[in-house]
Amino acid sequence: MGIRVGIPRCLLYYSFFPGWKSFFEELGAEVVLSPPTNKKILDLGIKKAVGEICLPIKLFFGHVEVLKDKVDYIFVPRIMSIHRKEWICPKFLGLPDMVKAQFKDLPPMIAPDINMRKSRLTIFKGALKAAQPFTKSWLKVMKALYRALQIQFKYENKLKQGKTPIEILENIKLPDPGPDPLVIALLGHPYLIYETFINMDLIRRLRGMGAILITPEMISKRQIKKGAAQQKKDLFWTFNKKILGAANHLLTSSSLDGMILLAAFGCGPDSLINELIERRAKRKGKFPLLSINLDEHSGEAGFITRLEAFIDMIKLRRGC
Repeated sequence: MGIRVGIPRCLLYYSFFPGWKSFFEELGAEVVLSPPTNKKILDLGIKKAVGEICLPIKLFFGHVEVLKDKVDYIFVPRIMSIHRKEWICPKFLGLPDMVKAQFKDLPPMIAPDINMRKSRLTIFKGALKAAQPFTKSWLKVMKALYRALQIQFKYENKLKQGKTPIEILENIKLPDPGPDPLVIALLGHPYLIYETFINMDLIRRLRGMGAILITPEMISKRQIKKGAAQQKKDLFWTFNKKILGAANHLLTSSSLDGMILLAAFGCGPDSLINELIERRAKRKGKFPLLSINLDEHSGEAGFITRLEAFIDMIKLRRGC
């Protein structure tokens, strides 16, 4: 049995897990995932994290708690930037330090620095650091990285073809929306859109209500870049720029029936971007747009009521 590397099933798991898994397995490690999010994991995360921090980070703490006694290492990358001249949420930068401060009996962390703001070549440096527990062979690490990038590229291509991470990674079959489905844009961070426990299985519910969904991961980089360029000022938050670019691109489509914005309560960039999207949507006239903030207190009953009312309004507009 190889060295066991634990990967929390949340945050950037939905974006990069295939590449991460391939990299560690190529180096001879056994990748261990935490279970899908449930109430126990959420409660553990709330107990470990400070109250002011956002829900996705609280969830991460819960996943670390259930993983830590089952693995030899936990993978918590220190991510600063994944694109040139852009940043991501500073909580990702401090995540290894926050985890280390909150857990006393934690196994060693694999915490490579990922900072591509100036050059994409820094990914090689991060790969060498991540591989230190397994090998000192530069050639072996480069081969593992090359294979991981191939796997990641194939995964992202599947997303562009309309598949969701929960279908690909979790092998979950979603309901058929039926004939003449509604076309709804579902926009937000991947760790909100595809985290079925905290969003109360939103994708499955919408598909069951007769809607096909378009998420930012299904839109090409060229289209997102063109959509983001509609703003006078360039955004430097990578994920929020992607959401805004996707929204601007989709709002030019006549086939779009409605849009749902998911945000984490207390997230400053989310609040700003959603306001920009709402202003842009108003130019389209009376366009159906539903904004949902998620936190640990979100109730299912009120959530479903809002969702059903939103879908009913769209169907009424279409004369269904």
